Amino acid sequence: MASLALCALLVALSALHRGEVGAAPPAHALQDRPGRAQEDPEVLPGLWKRDAVTRGYNQIEFFAGDYEEEYEEATSQPVVPGPMVRCNYDPCAHMQASCLELQRVTSCLCPGVSGQEVVPEQPRLSEVTRVGRTSANVNWCAPSSVVDSYRLVYWLLGTAGVNASTQPLSDRSRLFTLEGLRSGTGYRVCIMASNRAGDSRLGERDWGSEGEVPPGYGPCATFTTTSASPLALYVTLAVVLPLLLGLALALALHRCLTLRRRRLADLEPSIGLQNPSYEEDKVFKLQS
Repeated sequence: MASLALCALLVALSALHRGEVGAAPPAHALQDRPGRAQEDPEVLPGLWKRDAVTRGYNQIEFFAGDYEEEYEEATSQPVVPGPMVRCNYDPCAHMQASCLELQRVTSCLCPGVSGQEVVPEQPRLSEVTRVGRTSANVNWCAPSSVVDSYRLVYWLLGTAGVNASTQPLSDRSRLFTLEGLRSGTGYRVCIMASNRAGDSRLGERDWGSEGEVPPGYGPCATFTTTSASPLALYVTLAVVLPLLLGLALALALHRCLTLRRRRLADLEPSIGLQNPSYEEDKVFKLQS
């Protein structure tokens, strides 16, 4: 604003030099026109410029006011954005949408993640639940990386070189049920993440060759399927043995009744008319 005042002063001095302005007009020129300097205390006594057409005098006014304050009042206040909110994202929730998808909808804040051109970090296998005789549920959490799919790798303890693998799982999956396991057997299971750059890597400790990572901190976990409990065996015997005993008794009784009928049939006398000539021939043969 000081530069604007300086420019106005230079223009006035130039006009004064050309004779267009003066220090004050004649007294009779101001009789019908009271000076603004008397009306406005902020107007400083200044130069007077004579109009070439009307031959009147116009005062060049200089203000002592603060130009910066007037400029600040005229300008609008900047808009301050409201506080940003973190996205409602749980990396361990099953079928959870990615944080980037939530951000596109709600404009929330997401934690930093690596892109598609970087190999994913290791997912965290949180726990193995509902372990039965031939199945188990595996739960895991997503890494801070862009993930296209997941895959479970598992093997019998002591046979790390021979392992099985699941089909690629959705990037929203956080739970999978392993089936077809052996009863009463120990297993090692690991979760792996994949994107265009490749698969997340397993370390020596993950394979179990240099000690295991505590459960819930790494991509792998160990579990043992259950075997038939003694109580279940006792219940089975208590139900099956009476049935077998009853069946054996029924077979024995049936056999006894069959034999008795045969004996009774052999002891019964033949019923019918006797032939006298047959009896005499039988007695004669016995005598001879």
